[in-house]
Amino acid sequence: MEDNMQVSVNGAANLPQSTKMNFFKRIAGVFFWPGKVMDNLAERPRIVFPFIFLPIVQLVAVLAMIPMYKEFTRNSTAELLAKQNLEMTTEQLNKAVNLAMFWGPVGIAIGVVIAWVLGALILLGIIKIFKGQGGFKQVLSITGYSAVITTLSTVVHVIKTNITGVYDLFSYTSIAVLMPNMNGNFFYGMAKFLDVFSIWQYAVIAIGVAAVSKLPKKKAYLIVAGIFVVQLLYAGITEGRIAG
Repeated sequence: MEDNMQVSVNGAANLPQSTKMNFFKRIAGVFFWPGKVMDNLAERPRIVFPFIFLPIVQLVAVLAMIPMYKEFTRNSTAELLAKQNLEMTTEQLNKAVNLAMFWGPVGIAIGVVIAWVLGALILLGIIKIFKGQGGFKQVLSITGYSAVITTLSTVVHVIKTNITGVYDLFSYTSIAVLMPNMNGNFFYGMAKFLDVFSIWQYAVIAIGVAAVSKLPKKKAYLIVAGIFVVQLLYAGITEGRIAG
């Protein structure tokens, strides 16, 4: 996380304005001055923090909801067995649940990193299609730091779960919270994807894409908006398939 120094022609050391930002300012800046942070990351990409932070947040969140998460896992396993007309003894079910209690959180933690890396690769590919600049590490950096915003949604989920004593997969910071339960409905699926903090994250990613790609801001914003719309539609389609 060290900042590089540039040397002018007269030998004096100059520190570009965009690099004068320590770790804590970068984290705070994602929320309060994202433009400066994205410029900083475009110049000096950093990926160690997201690689550590993103999976740890998921693990800590599950640990903070462990009794409710265990009950959710038990009920989900029992429902799956019933749908497939399979039977298990209580002892077998307990073993399956205990195994899932270990591998479930681990899978979630690994999955969030894989999704981040693959998402960055896809975004970089799209940037290149539009003749933009930037490298993989830069895109990883801006998307990784922007993901800090979505941890607020995780915090809300943890608080809600501990208050109600019930774990579920519903996002209580999405527009769907204002709608009646319509599981399996295309528009309901899209509403669940429209999470306040996810929208905020994508807005910051758009700023980062403009900084990294050097494309006109309007074009960079449209690229990210297009990706968001595709994911929105996919969320609606997936909701229908899951219900089916």
